[in-house]
Formats: sequence, C-alpha cells, structure tokens
Amino acid sequence: MKVGIFGGTFDPPHLGHLQLAEACVAHGLDLVLWVPNHQNPLKGETIASAEDRLEMVRLMIEDQPQMAVSDVEITREGPSFMVETLEELKVAQPDWDLWLILGADSLANFLDWHYPERIIRMAKLAVAVRPGTDLDALIEAQPDLIRDRLDLVEMEPFPASSTDARAQLAASEPARALHARVAEYIAERRLYALTPNF
Repeated sequence: MKVGIFGGTFDPPHLGHLQLAEACVAHGLDLVLWVPNHQNPLKGETIASAEDRLEMVRLMIEDQPQMAVSDVEITREGPSFMVETLEELKVAQPDWDLWLILGADSLANFLDWHYPERIIRMAKLAVAVRPGTDLDALIEAQPDLIRDRLDLVEMEPFPASSTDARAQLAASEPARALHARVAEYIAERRLYALTPNF
C-alpha cells in the first residue's frame, strides 16, 4: 500500500494543502495521511492549538476516502521530527510503502531537517511541482542521496498560504482559500482572534 505522509503545521489548513493531497492521490498514492505537528522545530509557536489544527484537518478531509489524519506527532509532544514519525509508522505499519509529501520549497531545505539521510531510507519524496518548473534543473540540483528517491507530482498552482489566511482573518476579511467547514469551525471557536466575515 502506497501511503503519503503529509506533515505540517496546518495553522490553518487550506485548499492549497488539499489540492496537493489530491494531486498525490491522482499520482498513484493509495492513502494520504495528514500529520499535524505539535511543534515545528523550524518555525515558531502556532496560533491555533494542536487539537484545533487536528480537528480542522479532519473536517476538511472528512469526505475524502483516500485521506486520513493522525495525531502521532501531537500526542508525542515536544518538537516534531519527521524522522521519529516515520520510524513509528514503520513499526506500526510495516506493510506501508512510504512517501513523504513536500512542496518544492521544502525540498530546498530538506537537508537541514533532523537526520535527512534516515528519512530518505524510509520514504521516497513526493515533491509537488507546478507548471513552468524546470524539472531537469530541479533534479540536477539535488545530491545523489535525494535524486534517487525523488517522485515529482505535477499540480496546478493554487495561490494560498496559512500566513495569508491568518492575516485575512485577523483583518476580518474573507479567507477564500479555506474550506467551508474549516471557516465555520474557525468562526465558531473564534480562532485567530477574530470574528471573520464569511
């Protein structure tokens, strides 16, 4: 079973995230497992709680039969290192053939991650590329360690980011990149210190 591991802060999750997961399913993955982190070691503190971010992901993908969400990093607490998550999943699900889902921007700093050489032994890299990307140059720029484990997933551009969504919400502006169920949850819970105007 081919399983894509989609880690991230998801603060909040948005339709760009969903589009990437859908592109990976269309590319041939049997399941995309979303893994909200407890604390991204490369970023600061999140705005929404871990529990809220987990629930927002769950709401966004609840009608996606080839997607699921895991609390493995949230229950572990502390800094969330993907190498530890993959090691846990390898023990719990030894029959899974793992892919780590990344945006092209994350590929650029992948070697700065915690034990990238161990990650690459456990999982291939499913890297999203958008139209106009020079695929040959992208591949050639990688060290052999990564190049041999790359699986490029083409997808249409979707201009969205969690940073932009938070800024729009904080200004009481519509955050159009949010799934309707996520937007409703944010309004009900009054997340991001706002009363959004949807």
